[in-house]
Amino acid sequence: MQLYFIRHAQSTNNARWESGEFTDNPRVADPPLTDKGILQSQLVAQELSKHNPGIKTHFLDQQNRSGYGITHVYCSLMERAIQTGSIIARHLDVPLIALPDCHEVGGIYLERIVGDKPVISMEYGLNASYIQATYPFLRLEHHIHEKGWWPGGKEDRELVAERATRVIDFIRHRHGETDDRVALITHGGFFNYLFRALCRCEMNFAADQRYPYRFMYNNCGISRFDMPDEMAQFIYHNKTDFLPDELIT
Repeated sequence: MQLYFIRHAQSTNNARWESGEFTDNPRVADPPLTDKGILQSQLVAQELSKHNPGIKTHFLDQQNRSGYGITHVYCSLMERAIQTGSIIARHLDVPLIALPDCHEVGGIYLERIVGDKPVISMEYGLNASYIQATYPFLRLEHHIHEKGWWPGGKEDRELVAERATRVIDFIRHRHGETDDRVALITHGGFFNYLFRALCRCEMNFAADQRYPYRFMYNNCGISRFDMPDEMAQFIYHNKTDFLPDELIT
């Protein structure tokens, strides 16, 4: 199996953060893609659809010069990931499957300071009716409540590492020891946990402790792991050479 992580395309929150607008225009709990993000998604879909079987490469084709051959696309249930995944999966004509566990760190929430204390509003994410009407191409394999897929509140940091391990175990169980090439549309913060889970790195840091390292990730960047047996071979990270300079975000 080959496993490709793809960070979602630019969301409205990403655009606000880049422009420094968060102080006057705060984040939203579940932002959609920007117009730039839609274009990024279209270009990464074109990149993933490349097929050059006649090119002579190293037998591992570690730069995907002969193509990618994606067979399955998974995405979180955050709208920016569904939008990105929908564009990719439709272009490749492969299944798009919801994987709720691969959401961004923290989940769906809004946080504001009241007095000196943070207050978390109860947000629930997209509900089943909206998802089925707006994204009929998305295959739901889990029950989605009509209130929304997220239980409300902010995810405890101590739970994120366990969730990342759960995602990797799920992918290994379903696609391990096959020739499948799986794309997972996920999020920049959560990728750090997925990487550690694959490499069996330490993830149990205290809640108030800063991580000693972090993997930066551009929108629609591609990272690849090859997974023969129980191994995880790290091939590359954050490939974006298919995007023009003005679409690097």
